[in-house]
Amino acid sequence: MRSIRTLTLVLVGLCGFVTPALAHTKYKSQTRNNSAQFNAWSGDDCSSSSVSIWAFEQESRGTQSYAVDVVYVDYSSYNYCTGDQSYGWASFDAAAFDIQKLKSASVDVTDQMYVSTCHYTDGGGGGTGGTGGIGGPTGGVGGMGGAAGVGGAAGAAGGDADGGTGWGGYVCEDAYVSLVIDLSWAPSGQVYKDRYSSTHSSPNGTYRQRFTGQSVDATVSGALIIDGQDVSLSNGYGSLGYTASGSFEMYH
Repeated sequence: MRSIRTLTLVLVGLCGFVTPALAHTKYKSQTRNNSAQFNAWSGDDCSSSSVSIWAFEQESRGTQSYAVDVVYVDYSSYNYCTGDQSYGWASFDAAAFDIQKLKSASVDVTDQMYVSTCHYTDGGGGGTGGTGGIGGPTGGVGGMGGAAGVGGAAGAAGGDADGGTGWGGYVCEDAYVSLVIDLSWAPSGQVYKDRYSSTHSSPNGTYRQRFTGQSVDATVSGALIIDGQDVSLSNGYGSLGYTASGSFEMYH
């Protein structure tokens, strides 16, 4: 009887030791992000082009901590009349930019950008038409007092001289082109705010999440030059943003 009671106490003690450890399995994370964005576009009846610049710095702390600071550049153009198109991209580290939360931002880059240009090629021309036939032999000599005979007519003309141009393939060529970015962002309007939070519970645990976000329109000034060509900043849109988010998880 004593041995059974001792075994029961040991099992209860083990359960009391293991259960709290399982109940306190927790994960936490907090992330903050500052960003500056600019999009510009242009076009006419036959073509259009666009370029986007996105700079952001992100820091996350918690179960998994990390930091990211980068500038992304995306470029594309398309000619509706010929089918030619180009697209390119580049990325740069934190040394290329500076962001102050919703107050200002600047990007200063002189480097290169990868660009792929694709276009249709012409096929070979058709063959040259054949040469017309040679006229018939000269008529015979007329008798005394008679007229000379008439020579035969020239042969029919050959085929068309130009057989036309054939349709070729679609060829892409890759290259690195010069890129100069010297841009500054300044807030130019009202700050928009967004916030939400949520909680989910189940027999296995609890999950909580919260998010706050702020953004403001921004005036972008400076210079943007791709492959030696100035990109107009007048048909563009800029903004500054800030977000903060966090989550908490606990499993039983």
